[in-house]
Amino acid sequence: MSLLNILGPFIDSGFSIHWLHEQSKAPVERSWSSVPRKTRDELAALYRDGYNVGVRLGDPSKVAGGFLHVIDLDIRNEELADEAHEILGGLIPGYKALPVVLSGSGGESRHYYFITSEAFRSKKIARSEGFSMVMDPQKQRPVKKFDWEIELFGTGKQVAMPPSVHPDTGAEYTWERPFDFDELALGIAPSIAAAIVSGLPGVSGAIDGDADDRPPLGLSIAEAKGHVFALPVDEWCEDRDGWFQVGMALHHEFAGRGLEGDAFALWCDFSGQSEKFDINDARRVWLSFKDNKTRNIRMATIIQAAKLARFEQKFDAIIDGHDGFSDGAENEGNQSIDDLLGTKSDAFAALDDLGEKLPTQPGKAEWMSKFHLNDKGAIRPTLPNVGLIIANDIRIKGIVAYNEFSDMIVRIGKPAKLVKFREGPKGVKQLTGKIWDRKDLVNGDLWRDVHDSTVRDLIETPTTQGGYGFKVPKQDLNDAITNVAEANGFHPVREYLEKLEWDGEDRIETLFVRYFNAPDNAYSRGVARNMMIAAVTRIYEPGHKFDYAVILEGMQGRRKSTFIETLSKGWFGELASDFDNTNKMVESMQNAWLMEIPELSGFSRHDNQQIKAFISRRVDHTRLAYARRVQDFPRQCIFIGSTNDRKYLRDETGGRRFWPVECLLPEGDTIDTEALGREVDQLWAEAVRAYRKMREAKPHGILPLYLSDSNAAYLAAELQESRRIETAEDAMAGQLIAWLDTPFIPGDGFEKGEPKKRNVTCLKQLWIEALGNDPRSYNSQSAQLVGRAMNSVKGWSNRSTGRVPFEKYGRQRAYTREGYHASQLYLDNLP
Repeated sequence: MSLLNILGPFIDSGFSIHWLHEQSKAPVERSWSSVPRKTRDELAALYRDGYNVGVRLGDPSKVAGGFLHVIDLDIRNEELADEAHEILGGLIPGYKALPVVLSGSGGESRHYYFITSEAFRSKKIARSEGFSMVMDPQKQRPVKKFDWEIELFGTGKQVAMPPSVHPDTGAEYTWERPFDFDELALGIAPSIAAAIVSGLPGVSGAIDGDADDRPPLGLSIAEAKGHVFALPVDEWCEDRDGWFQVGMALHHEFAGRGLEGDAFALWCDFSGQSEKFDINDARRVWLSFKDNKTRNIRMATIIQAAKLARFEQKFDAIIDGHDGFSDGAENEGNQSIDDLLGTKSDAFAALDDLGEKLPTQPGKAEWMSKFHLNDKGAIRPTLPNVGLIIANDIRIKGIVAYNEFSDMIVRIGKPAKLVKFREGPKGVKQLTGKIWDRKDLVNGDLWRDVHDSTVRDLIETPTTQGGYGFKVPKQDLNDAITNVAEANGFHPVREYLEKLEWDGEDRIETLFVRYFNAPDNAYSRGVARNMMIAAVTRIYEPGHKFDYAVILEGMQGRRKSTFIETLSKGWFGELASDFDNTNKMVESMQNAWLMEIPELSGFSRHDNQQIKAFISRRVDHTRLAYARRVQDFPRQCIFIGSTNDRKYLRDETGGRRFWPVECLLPEGDTIDTEALGREVDQLWAEAVRAYRKMREAKPHGILPLYLSDSNAAYLAAELQESRRIETAEDAMAGQLIAWLDTPFIPGDGFEKGEPKKRNVTCLKQLWIEALGNDPRSYNSQSAQLVGRAMNSVKGWSNRSTGRVPFEKYGRQRAYTREGYHASQLYLDNLP
């Protein structure tokens, strides 16, 4: 369904829909807040592929006789989600029944939609007492972020709505509880009385704008001194910019409270730590602070910097030179704290719980400056902090990853070591032991519960032993590992294909001709080419349509399974027969590129039908045993069957989805899998090139991965029919054909006349007269049996007729010969 079709009910209901930039919350139109509401045609004309969608709130969106608004429940600390919901419930008791959207950022944040009779302006209505100081990428300084906030969005505001993609996570916004458009059409809306909305409280100081324009904090001179003298001298005293900011903050805090002299004296005491201090220069600069327009920093920023300094001092106090080295490769010399615990990681951009990418910050321990700290400078036990450690600590950095092919969290490195620490007799916590040994250098080794426990032990270890000294909630650890892994994703098969370089020699079309001694015709070449390109397509475009399975035929011991495994480069799997268990089937396909369907002749008719349906499926929808939610798993594999028999298809239609390829090597010879192993890289290199040429010719939509050559299609049909196992229905069909093609004289058997060709019959007549059965034995089972037999009788059909009268059998569903019109049924002298 197109995006405009999805949005149609919203547009028709009065929602003021507009476009947002791709994977962004920013409107495409600069004057979005003042332009008229767009019609569906206007939106279609402006749309570009990939756009997100937003809705303007308040006055522009007139819905069901009122105005559309949103309650933004922004929860940054999920441990306090219940507290935020309790406050919101006290303000708006019925909010849980409102339509609600889950943010693409994940977590507990929600948008609650409602209609009210008046259009209100936006305002903050509640927020938590707790907060964290984080870097603002635009202001280039720390700003306060509350643990949770509740805001009314109205006129002048717009929000991203489903199915928009979140700017940072790449996940879609989704409706947790959608609108009922049938009720909206009747004027029944999820509404909140205007009196309740107008009575919502406002948060003091919640107005958007520069945080440094807020009032002083009310500190005492002694309190300010404690914070100022905790600052590193090199950065805040010797450095003029830092020194200037300290004075600016002190002036802002005390000048308006009659304590300007004391504040200046404190600044001078602090400045005296530098040999460059000049009292006259300090007076001149202090006087410049009287111009309020120059003030852009306050004591809150100084307090946050002091927290960070105290935190860093805890580590400096136990460090006496150290080396970080990976995989046992030691380095000599002293390094900074950044090298001890890792440098800034790009993976962290996906972990920021505020939806912002934090910039590189000056000073040491760049990534550590992003920690959420308490007033004493200790690390708070929060999910973002745990994620920071896993993404940056040199002992674990870069190890945890997400294998996009197997859909599993894996290890792709070996822990580095922390050495030359000056500490107590207990030593430094390291990640060591056989659990960290590398075995699978291509796909990564599975991340197991024991790795969770070891990392948790590392974080909870005291700082004097190289840990971080805080308790880690199990859920936070699991979520942090998942987040870091997702940000460090890789696809081993795609990476393998990307590294290949084709030598220009054509090989894939003759794959079965050369290795199976198959006939060199359009069919053998077409099957090989389509199979190889389909396998590549499923890697670059998971879930792409490919409805076929090549079936490798030949006597046991010809190395058919080894052929599949060699061609797969190790990404090989065997399909289980439990087709009703989607979980088991999906798990068997994980980390498999070529899936073998073993010994087709051993499957029943029901199994054959299930196999056909299974191989034509493009996406599996299920919740795996270890998952909390249902997921879609687009297919990244193709299926190749193997059999020792020539008769294995039980479907009366002949098995259109199966492409048989017979191994015609001389008796005693086997498939040369060693030679295949030597050229398999070039086979896939050529297949990648063929895929890209097909996609260049058809940039969008489904690629033609089928036998387009008419001769190849004809040979396929012949082979498929020849592989069918003869059933009781087949034998019955032969009897029916003989009876149907025998001319007859209408009547009770005593009449004379010219024999006529039989053009019409019914199942009951066939059961009794053609097959000679007792009329009393005719029932639903016998009718189904004869019906299946008639399905394979060419030239006869029951599609164009309903029930018609038969002299002996009453009204029955008629089968008619091809070319015999239904209108003749009532004119002919039916027997």
